[in-house]
Amino acid sequence: MSILYKKMSTSDIIKYFLLAIVLVTLFVSNNKYALTPHLHNNPVSVTFFILAVGVTAIFVYRENIYVDLITCILLSRLFLYLLPLSYNFDLTKYLGNYFSVIASVIAYFIASQHIEKDLTRTVGKLFTFMFFVICIQVVVASWHLKSKFGAMSTNFEKSYTIIPAGASNYIACFLLPIMVYILFSKISMKFKLLVTASGVATLLFIKSKNSLLVLMLFFVIILLVYCYQVFRGKKQIPIPFIKSEATKVRIRKWAKYGLMISIIVFFVATIFIAKYLLAKWNTGMNNKGSLYKIVNSLTSGRITIFVDELDRFRNFPIFGNGLAYGPKDPRSHNWIIDLLAQVGVVGFTVFMAGLVLWIRKIKEFITKDKFILASALFILTMLIQGLAEISLFTYGIDVLFWGVIGLTISRVNYLKGNKQTVHSFVRPTILKLDKYYQEYKKEHQK
Repeated sequence: MSILYKKMSTSDIIKYFLLAIVLVTLFVSNNKYALTPHLHNNPVSVTFFILAVGVTAIFVYRENIYVDLITCILLSRLFLYLLPLSYNFDLTKYLGNYFSVIASVIAYFIASQHIEKDLTRTVGKLFTFMFFVICIQVVVASWHLKSKFGAMSTNFEKSYTIIPAGASNYIACFLLPIMVYILFSKISMKFKLLVTASGVATLLFIKSKNSLLVLMLFFVIILLVYCYQVFRGKKQIPIPFIKSEATKVRIRKWAKYGLMISIIVFFVATIFIAKYLLAKWNTGMNNKGSLYKIVNSLTSGRITIFVDELDRFRNFPIFGNGLAYGPKDPRSHNWIIDLLAQVGVVGFTVFMAGLVLWIRKIKEFITKDKFILASALFILTMLIQGLAEISLFTYGIDVLFWGVIGLTISRVNYLKGNKQTVHSFVRPTILKLDKYYQEYKKEHQK
């Protein structure tokens, strides 16, 4: 019994939890069309088992449990998502979608616990592993499709480029945020170029135009921020191989204008690439005529779905329609509209309150800590990408989304040495039982 309750650190629990989630995402699927090697099992059941083991380990091995307002907000969402059943009782796909809500609470709870040692290298290694495995899986899946079917329509290729993590645009919902995280971590420039090339190539393979446009938007923003810092004198453009300071000053003066021109060129190039992708990867929609038709075609019919889901939101604007989705009620491909349709204005306010509390908690360290900066950009990428994709409010993405938020909270507490806890009775009780057992064992032996 003493061996069973041997103390395990919170850092180890979180590390094994993250490893298990990554492995399940990459190698467990019950989709018969998945084209890469995997374990055939229900990933939802396996993920639920991992979450259950993780939260049990926290209660057993930690004497003090960390609970904050974000935890309470996530717990309140469990109740809010059940309220619509009182006036709109429809269980179609309800339980499956409700699991995502449960998963987000548990993932955040586990990841936000106080840690004894730095986990940034562990998280970086896991995300790097996950990134390159997804890249390889996409290449293998595309090769399988092309070798079997040859030339294919865009719709067919996007629909059947399936790996255990998902298909097409859903793959990009994992790949792009992880790519952004790696690029803003402490890595060499050569490795950043390798990650960028691999990520862009993979996004081209899965034909995710929305993700490519989001990535290009990020590069434009980075250039604008860098340009602002240069013009404000906070940064200097590096001039290699020249020793004369006077020459460097003259070169930097003209380099500033060159930087501005490069931003304009990159922005114009983004517009032309968007038009090219619209023509090249057209999914059969009319992309000529009004601005509405052009944007609707570029987003593969998203605008039409947005309008339909907003109509559903108007039916029950306060507490929403719940998580039921019938055959004629597709997900909106926009997390804001999804949230409003599911839990109304109240649920939307609660969700945003959680994000605001998180931002207030980490804002002091965003510019001081690479891990928190990279994680914040990971979350921002998911939120931007989720404006035109089904990403948030699915169990796979939600576990990562709230798990990373939890890791940043844990990191902030680690850096500040905070001790804000709620006392746990579970481990002390077990230790007492173990003590009584050992005493009984000694007496019995005598």
